[in-house]
Amino acid sequence: MTVGGDAILDSNITPSNQNIVINAFGNIRVNAGRSINTGSGLITLNIDTGGSGNKTLTLLGTLTGSLVNLNGKDLNDKLVGPDVNNIWTLTGANQGTLATAGSSLIMFTGMASLTGGSGVDTFNFNDGATLGGAIDGQNGNNTIDWSKYTTGRNVTLTGVGTLVGFKGTESSIGNGFDNIGTLIGSSTTTDTLTSILPSGTWTINGLSNDKYQEGGSTLAFSNFENFINSGSGSSTFNVSGTFPPGTNIGINRWC
Repeated sequence: MTVGGDAILDSNITPSNQNIVINAFGNIRVNAGRSINTGSGLITLNIDTGGSGNKTLTLLGTLTGSLVNLNGKDLNDKLVGPDVNNIWTLTGANQGTLATAGSSLIMFTGMASLTGGSGVDTFNFNDGATLGGAIDGQNGNNTIDWSKYTTGRNVTLTGVGTLVGFKGTESSIGNGFDNIGTLIGSSTTTDTLTSILPSGTWTINGLSNDKYQEGGSTLAFSNFENFINSGSGSSTFNVSGTFPPGTNIGINRWC
């Protein structure tokens, strides 16, 4: 099926053991409570087939088949997940998998930005994986996990999140992240977490419950060894515990 504009799926599609392919020049939306179930058949949804960019595939329902593929064109195209707990795994440049309740494992390509739902969203990066756009966790205690990376990560917190948690930047995410409450650094000992917020409180004990607080927002973090506060105000570092060699705590400067 080819659609010249947008495609909105507002009814259930159950062609048992048949393949479903929907090509849309514009956006595709699978409404909440709706499903595509092909049994042993394949499901392929392609947005932005005209290659104009800035198109969105919104998955609020469920997709069940032997293989589920969601494809964009990399041109600022976006994949929006359902309002349940989702596990996103980035496996390359703008590609990966989405594990979500009620659906088969979903594979996606050409999606430069990822947006979670109202549940808990976890964004896992395989070593070297990148995203050209942005990550938006939306509501929930959302996590970005770089623990499979074999090169150190440099994360900068740029503000409190639009809805929850914090927003920030990291070179593996082209346009940064928003609404993230937990960060996990790489497998190396060279990860740096910087805050440019006016002030904040760091609680660092070398265990798994380190945190940073600014106003009413709290960030949990682990696998970071270097901490910098470069905001215009002053910060507080509460430090205890035993740390591995190379850990730099309390690097503090004002600008």
